[in-house]
Amino acid sequence: MKTGKWKFNFVAESVFSEGHILPAEKTVSSDRILINIGKNPYETLEMYGTAIGKLNNAKTGKEINGWCNWFYTHDIFDENEILANAELAAKNLKPFGLEYIQIDEGFQRFHGEWEGNSGFPQGLKVFAGKVKELGLKPGIWIAPFVITENTWIYKNHPDWLLKNEDGSLKRIGPWPDENTDWFKTENPKRFGLDITHPGAEKWFGGLIDSIANYWGFEMIKIDFVAWTVFSAHHFYDKKASPAEVYKKALEIMRKTTGEKCHILDCGPGQASVGSKHSLYIYVPLRF
Repeated sequence: MKTGKWKFNFVAESVFSEGHILPAEKTVSSDRILINIGKNPYETLEMYGTAIGKLNNAKTGKEINGWCNWFYTHDIFDENEILANAELAAKNLKPFGLEYIQIDEGFQRFHGEWEGNSGFPQGLKVFAGKVKELGLKPGIWIAPFVITENTWIYKNHPDWLLKNEDGSLKRIGPWPDENTDWFKTENPKRFGLDITHPGAEKWFGGLIDSIANYWGFEMIKIDFVAWTVFSAHHFYDKKASPAEVYKKALEIMRKTTGEKCHILDCGPGQASVGSKHSLYIYVPLRF
């Protein structure tokens, strides 16, 4: 393909979702495709974002600024570590626009039991309140579609989890494939929540309600979507596609939290535009 002095190849492939059932006389279509060519990659990216936003009625607003612990502590931290940074952020950076203090992977008991672990002895509601006392907004990371085998859901409701083609529970994870030692030796094993099951959908809605409306977090960062929802062979609702399921999840989050909670999507942005607020980058700062 030639356009002016530009030359490039474009290859499109349509792969129907494995395990997805398309009812008789129904149709399916792909997302729209935008080919945007320009000298400045930042300008073309802005144009892409603007086009996606207009097509999907994106929620737009001012830029937000926050601090996330992941880049320094990874998953080893407690509330004292976070609050010490929050105090310094409130003193030194809040006057310049910093708003959020977000805890990342490592606060939870297990994937699937999102209450605070021993590093948060007074609970996440008290922790969030302490952040607010500093004049900042508490944020939290969750991977709500990941369920480990030592949780209440796995032990009591395996019917809420994703299945393989033969009906067995589907293992999920970021490992390259099932022939790796990572897959074979993983402990505890991880499985995927299927919110097209009514019981799982109710549990998911209850989790979001607790985080935003009881614990008081004002930002939710949702993660690990590619190797959960988008790795599914099929869902409890066999007519549902991964994109439809993820869009449904974000719609539940938006309906449950209202406008008081900022939703940060670390998944495929196109599927959730209109329900989330942002896909943005944290700038690492160490105090």
